[in-house]
Amino acid sequence: MPQCFPVVAILALAMLPGATLADQDEALRLERSGEILPLETVLARARAQQPGNVLDVELEHEHGRYVYEVILLDNLGRVWALDIDAGTGALLKPAREGN
Repeated sequence: MPQCFPVVAILALAMLPGATLADQDEALRLERSGEILPLETVLARARAQQPGNVLDVELEHEHGRYVYEVILLDNLGRVWALDIDAGTGALLKPAREGN
């Protein structure tokens, strides 16, 4: 099972309820060390792939790398999930409609 860190930037705090201080500290440490991209960069890339409002973002550690999972709601009310490499910003899986 992948280890999961909800990602919380100060500006995104209200968007990600339930994150603990330890999770925030870990995400900030990873960003400052250059291991992951800033949340704002990832959200811009996610919206470029699939326009919509961000519902949730999680930072997961999978198969030796960090992955952002970004959940978006499009203007037709569909929910989309995108997996983005947290280090490079590359889209790992095409946007897919959630249930």
